[in-house]
Amino acid sequence: MTEVPGFDFVLDKIAGMGEDAPPLRLWDANRQRGLIAVFDGMGGAGSAPCLWEGKEYSGAYVAARLAAQQLSLYFENYEGALEDFAGGLQEKFKDFFARQAEALYPAGQSKLKSRLVRLLPTTMTALLWEPMPNQIDSYRLCVLWAGDSRAYALLPSSIILLTKDDVRQEEGNSDLLDQLVNDAPLSNCIHAGGDFTINQAFYTVEAPVCLLVATDGCFAYLPSPPHFEYLLRHTLEQTHGAGMHSWAEILKEKLHTIAADDASMALVALGEAATDNALLYWVFTKGNAHLYRRFIAPLNELIVQMEELRERKEQIEEKLNVLEQEKQHLRKKLWEAYLASGRMQQF
Repeated sequence: MTEVPGFDFVLDKIAGMGEDAPPLRLWDANRQRGLIAVFDGMGGAGSAPCLWEGKEYSGAYVAARLAAQQLSLYFENYEGALEDFAGGLQEKFKDFFARQAEALYPAGQSKLKSRLVRLLPTTMTALLWEPMPNQIDSYRLCVLWAGDSRAYALLPSSIILLTKDDVRQEEGNSDLLDQLVNDAPLSNCIHAGGDFTINQAFYTVEAPVCLLVATDGCFAYLPSPPHFEYLLRHTLEQTHGAGMHSWAEILKEKLHTIAADDASMALVALGEAATDNALLYWVFTKGNAHLYRRFIAPLNELIVQMEELRERKEQIEEKLNVLEQEKQHLRKKLWEAYLASGRMQQF
């Protein structure tokens, strides 16, 4: 029941076995409130298989889908203020995941408790929005997250990162670039053990704006954080104004070529540009040339040089291996001739 223009998709690294759940993109017409969310089951920690809906899956696969189901139900029945949304959801998740672990892993109770912290782990990032009262094109955002999936607000000439990755970092390390590009271990995620926190942040944004949530497969394999903004804008530019469906298809095709993991995203557009394809195209792509020249091209050029050097290195190493084999063959041949000549005798 989506009435706000947008799209959502999930790309499985292994078809049918992806540990990202299908994203949520929901609209509550009565309360004039929307939600988008993504869920990334943690395959390393959640590799323990379980029987779910008559088939065996990894715990990570199941965890992401359970989180999606519960958030959807919670959103559809929630009647309170955005400020109280996270608290009730967190308690619901803790109780629900503990009960699901008991049901899905019916081993001995002591064995279950010893592994509880690693059962059914998943990230979650959700973004709720609602119009500000008596204000045109102004929206209140509530962002919820646990883990390293991210939420963004794409504005006509900038992008806002709305979440902070829950990752372990060295004490005193405040380098945002380091936090965004390094694949550090997670310090927080939803799981059956219960010792997790659903972070919450609030923002106010003005339309036109595109709100989006994405799992790490959408951005972790790009050369830098600016490349993610450019990926969004450039793929929209390639639609030539054809609209949301075309944008999603081109974006999926691009991610399929660069991502080495499951990838999922949900996006909605707010404001007049949301329903006018030509305006959407113009508003969010008019600065692409500057963005590319200033922040993308210099690093791309360096990466090309590095790839060329790596290719030359491989060619040199291959040639060296051939010459090494020739050297050993010639050495043996000359040695045998040397001995046969009588120039060296062994007593």
